[in-house]
Amino acid sequence: LKMLSDTTLKVDIQANGTSYFNGGNVGIGTSSPSAKLHTDSSSTGEVVGLALSNSNGTFTANESVSIKFGVGSVSALAHGKILVGNTDNTFGSNGYMSFSTRGSDSVTERMRIDSLGNLLVGTTSTGINTSSSVKGHNFFEHGYVVHARSGQTVMSLNRQTNDGTILDFRKDGTTVGSIGTLSGTT
Repeated sequence: LKMLSDTTLKVDIQANGTSYFNGGNVGIGTSSPSAKLHTDSSSTGEVVGLALSNSNGTFTANESVSIKFGVGSVSALAHGKILVGNTDNTFGSNGYMSFSTRGSDSVTERMRIDSLGNLLVGTTSTGINTSSSVKGHNFFEHGYVVHARSGQTVMSLNRQTNDGTILDFRKDGTTVGSIGTLSGTT
């Protein structure tokens, strides 16, 4: 199916090849799309506006599906990426979502949410508290936090504008100690 406007090809839909819309926005469920791809539904509850899947059927480790973002040419279509994958060959388990950005030469994973709800920043390992070489930040779903860095300060806490508590230690919701400043002293 080909559609022309003043001899310019605007829509080309091919059953066995590349299909495209030349100019304008595409609407699914709306006749007035406000973006390059605009989906709309009048349903209540959860509405899936876009579904991406990798259905090769083998369930091997590291299968994934991703969305890539880019600025500039098509070859630069990797300034950022959101990837959903699995870490083993079991269907429906050990899934994760990762977020990547482009550094100087390549796209690198910067953050991951693992299958347990743990947030991993700068690492894909939850074992940085027992490692002498893995660096990054782990925010565990049960409230435990680990920061690891080599050769520099691991954490900096900066209270600004007035004196008071900088770090509060609690047990069962009750303060058992603190570190703070009072009139410029520690």
